[in-house]
Amino acid sequence: MLLAIGSSLTRSSYAQSIRPEATLIHNTNNADEIGKDEAVDIGLLGDARLTLQALIAAVSSELDAKPRDASTVTAEIARVRAAWYAQ
Repeated sequence: MLLAIGSSLTRSSYAQSIRPEATLIHNTNNADEIGKDEAVDIGLLGDARLTLQALIAAVSSELDAKPRDASTVTAEIARVRAAWYAQ
């Protein structure tokens, strides 16, 4: 999954390519940009800050505002980062 916030996702030889199997959620304040160069699964039209605030509120509501134990994910990120730095 790729969550693109405030991005045009314009294809360019300088830009990272997006895997076709990725679920793509695209937020921008310009309706003409959504789905312009990439197939979008979910388009979110609006200001990036307001969109992020709404997403955070929705996720918090789903979690009943209870913090989750992120230690496993944090350890996995540290492991992957260390391996990447070692290369």
